[in-house]
Amino acid sequence: MSLEGKVCIVTGASSGIGEEIAVLFAERKATVVLCGRSETRLEKCLKRCQDISGNGSDSDRFIIVKGDLTNRQARSEVVTTTVEKFGRLDVLVANAGILSKPFPILDTTEDMYDEVMDVNVKSVFFLIKGCVPWLEKTKGNVVCVSSIGAHLSAAAALYCMSKATLDHMCSCLATDLGPKGIRVNTVNPTFVKTRLLRSLIPNLSESEDLGAVDQMYDSKGPNHPLFGRVATVDEVARAAAFLASAEASFITGQHLDVDGGISKMCFAFHAK
Repeated sequence: MSLEGKVCIVTGASSGIGEEIAVLFAERKATVVLCGRSETRLEKCLKRCQDISGNGSDSDRFIIVKGDLTNRQARSEVVTTTVEKFGRLDVLVANAGILSKPFPILDTTEDMYDEVMDVNVKSVFFLIKGCVPWLEKTKGNVVCVSSIGAHLSAAAALYCMSKATLDHMCSCLATDLGPKGIRVNTVNPTFVKTRLLRSLIPNLSESEDLGAVDQMYDSKGPNHPLFGRVATVDEVARAAAFLASAEASFITGQHLDVDGGISKMCFAFHAK
């Protein structure tokens, strides 16, 4: 599943799943554009990619484009910078997203709704739109990082709604863009141990360690039929790499669950 010669944009590359996808793509010889909001964490990801490629000119395969993709100018900049620097675009990995706390509907505001849908849906839709002319030239593809929350009911209604919308959007875009030779798929992970889950823990400051996050993740593990644990960032990254590669050349409009079988369980019988 080599990605050698492919120019790839990875959003949300500053941490977690996005960072691991970017590093795995680098390992598989791709040229990678790292996008995110934190320059410090993007630099860390850049260093990991460069270390894989060595210290020679090959390390020029990686660049950073910092920005908030809810801003249309930032979306335009990442595409323009990629094409100006590398002359083409083969893969868009739309990973950037946010969680919403599991608030009941009576505690949910319109501002909260707008934020989640803007980040998880609107920004992805219009970033894909901006990439289409270039992906058509290379017969490239889009991989969106969604969630098993897209097809499971949970108290975090806003988040699950946004991911369900993302999944259906990608299914529709697969039919829309198929005639242009562009594939569109999603990866749908279960719980993954990343810094994103910090937002679900009340009053956890940026400076605190991830012990509380570890404890929360570990408590979810036993509900997974396969191995009784949560997923790793590497397992999600490898699924994304498969969908981005030529090995998936006739796969489009699909939603690949990376969930240890948890979405197939009937919790009335099996929940621990």
